[in-house]
Amino acid sequence: MLDADGTVNCNQNSYQLSFSISQKNRYILDLIANALGIGHVYYYKSWDGYIYYVSSKTDLDIVLNYFEKYLSRVSPKNQDLLTLKLLKDCKSKGMHLLMHPQHKDFLILTKKLVHR
Repeated sequence: MLDADGTVNCNQNSYQLSFSISQKNRYILDLIANALGIGHVYYYKSWDGYIYYVSSKTDLDIVLNYFEKYLSRVSPKNQDLLTLKLLKDCKSKGMHLLMHPQHKDFLILTKKLVHR
């Protein structure tokens, strides 16, 4: 699921962290949202598809814990999940703030999630 259709992101302006899964069919996304009890499913008219989206700190914890517990360690997307977890930890320490001494390190880490 995450290999082909999942994305983790850090907005380069607001540093908002997010996790999303895109599909043409809403059914699977509703199953995920209901199973985890978090997130929202949105319709995108531009490509006639749906996106399951999570961005709150608490909800990201649930997603990260799920993937850490249930998914294989060999997926290339797992590196993105590890980066998301690191960014979340860095934000909790205030590294996203301009005046933080490690702000530049935080910015370097955010670049790892820029869409390739």
